[in-house]
Order: sequence, then C-alpha cells, then structure tokens
Amino acid sequence: MAMTALPFSGPTFFRDIRARLQADRGMFVGSDGAYRYVCVDPGFYRLGVFVRPTSSTFTASAKTATAGTPVRAVANGQVFDDYQFTSPGPVAWQGEVISGGAVLPGGGAAGSAPMHRYAAQWPGISVPALAFGTGSPSTVVPPLRSAFGRLVPLIEAGARATAAQLGSWMTKGARTGKTVYGLCAAEAVLFVLVQEHGTFLAPTGAETVTDLMTRLFGMGVDQAMLADGSDSVALLVDGTTLVTPAGYKDNSIPVGPSLELHGLQLTATSSLVLTGSTDPQFAGSLQLAGVRAALRLTAPGAGLVLEDLGTPSSGTADQVRNGLGLTLPMSMAAADAPPRPSEPFLFIGGNVQARLLLSPEQTTDGRITGSMQVTTPRGQVDFDVLWDLEDLP
Repeated sequence: MAMTALPFSGPTFFRDIRARLQADRGMFVGSDGAYRYVCVDPGFYRLGVFVRPTSSTFTASAKTATAGTPVRAVANGQVFDDYQFTSPGPVAWQGEVISGGAVLPGGGAAGSAPMHRYAAQWPGISVPALAFGTGSPSTVVPPLRSAFGRLVPLIEAGARATAAQLGSWMTKGARTGKTVYGLCAAEAVLFVLVQEHGTFLAPTGAETVTDLMTRLFGMGVDQAMLADGSDSVALLVDGTTLVTPAGYKDNSIPVGPSLELHGLQLTATSSLVLTGSTDPQFAGSLQLAGVRAALRLTAPGAGLVLEDLGTPSSGTADQVRNGLGLTLPMSMAAADAPPRPSEPFLFIGGNVQARLLLSPEQTTDGRITGSMQVTTPRGQVDFDVLWDLEDLP
C-alpha cells in the first residue's frame, strides 16, 4: 500500500481519482491534513463486515485481516454500548449489523431509531447495489447482503443534512474525530474518510461537521454517513494502521466495515455468438455456449483469463479452438482499468482483442456485453459477448 498526499476536495476529485484507481487494483489511499481516506471501485469491492474477536484489540485483529486479500481496508463502525478499559473484551454495538444477509447477534438494546441511517449493500455490484437509507436495514426489500445501522447523515441524495438530523454533532468542535462512509454515484467511487481525533487541540486541517458537509457537497458526493467518532476513529489498509483509536476504545470497538476485493467469473449461461468473419473457416453461424472466463483487477489494470470456449453449435470444441488459433487458458490484459462508468474495458492478448462493458445490477453480479475479435492467418472472426457474472472471491 502506498498512501499519497492529495487534497480530498474539489468538484473534479472523483473524476480525477478514477485514473488513480487503475494503479492498485481499484483502490486509492490518500491523506489530506487530518484526514486519511480510501477510495475504491464498488464494481470490484464489496462492503463487508469485520467483527473484532473479543480477545483482541480492534487494530491488531484488523491489521491481520487486511494483511492479505480479499479484505484490504477496515474502519470503525457505529457507536457501541460500553468500554473495556484494561483489556479487550466483549462489547455490544448499537443498531443493526447485517452480514451474509442475516442480522448478526451481538447488538445492544438500542436499535436503528427512525432518525438514524444505514449504509449497506445488496448482493449485486457497483452503484445499483449500494444502499443508504433511514431506519433499520433489516426492513429493506429486497434483503441486504451487508449493512451498518444507527449512523448519522451528512449528505443525503446530494443535499446537506439539517441541524436536527445531526443532533449533538453540531456542538462538537473541529478536533473531534470523524469516520464517514460515502459514495459519488456519477463516478462510481465508494469511500471511507477518517479525520484523526485531537486530544487537546484540533489536528491541522480538522473541520466541524458543518465545514465537512460543505466540502463533501462541493465534491458532488451523493451519500455520506457518520459512524462513531471522537477517539473511536480507526482506519487500517493492507496491514497498516493509518488512524489509531484510543487504547480503551481499541479494546472495545466491536465491529466495522471492510472493503473486500473480489473478481468476477462467468455463469453457465454465458456465450459467444459469431457476428461476422473474413475467415472462410468460420463462414457459417456459430454460437459457443457455456464459455468460462475470470476477470480480476491487477496492479496495474485488469486481467481476463479465457478458460474454456464451451460447447459450439456446430463442429467440436477442439475444431473451433484450433481454427481460432487459441491456446487455453489464455490471459488478456487491460491497461486502463477499471474504466469510468459506462466505458468499456479493452482487453488484448495473443490474437484476441475484446471490448467489454460491465453492466452492474442491484441483486446479481451483473453482465458483460461487448465484442471480441480474433485474428487468424485467414482473416478476422467477430463475436458478440453475452456473459452473465457471479462472484469470484
């Protein structure tokens, strides 16, 4: 992990950050004064749930969890019921936490009151699968895959929260630590922003929630929710602690969001359909059903491994593969990836070039459409790509 000093501000920040996501598997880690932040592409990162083992501190266990994939980042979660002053121990969180589609046991008596918010994800990918709303996440239909309740709004649907919604946060000074989960939908960037807590004085660059709202509003943020703050704030990325909570809070923080890197693989319904050919060997109609491939973000760019062409509508699989001059599995690379929303990946490898558009969905892992061109000694063979996706951990 490399943390880069870069102002977290301005109307073009999220558009500019898209290019920086390409260097490190869809993630950028930055610092700006008192702030530390992580930006990810939610097409390949899932909002997960990290639960602290009761015998360990939050940072020690999160450091271990983020030392390898798929979990790359962990932050502190919502407010909790009690403190463990001398050593780590069990602590109940307030509000609901959902993991794997089920409400986790371990929450305290305080539920997600009507004034509180949640940050969550449905089983799908990218912006359509991210959910920010009011009340208890367990009441949402269709059911959520993961969620954190009892949050406080900063920005909702692009608008600033009111003083009434912010409650006691309006009286807290700039020195108070803050953890924010947020989304810029237009650029498909999910972020976690953490301001360090100042014990006596405000850290350089620290802000009140009013000033922070102004900053986020000016950046074009659609949703931003406050988690627990003060000296509970914590952020760990790739096994490195970027923001450390107070010792007794480290013993106590029970839960927090994780950002988990995932790949995508094709379902059994995926196919390639011949649309044109200057190669006389592929002059007729042809459909390849049950194509197998896997797509992962790399550093830099992305990789696509074409594993199997599936079952052809005419001829044999060996005849098609040999006619196309392919040796499987075949690896292809896209340098400028992940691309901006609604822009295709351009994968190149061997004698194949593919322009592939990822279409995310709310409750499934989406679909890839586009075209694939194979150059043979006799001409060019063109296919339409129709690939349904599922998660590849």
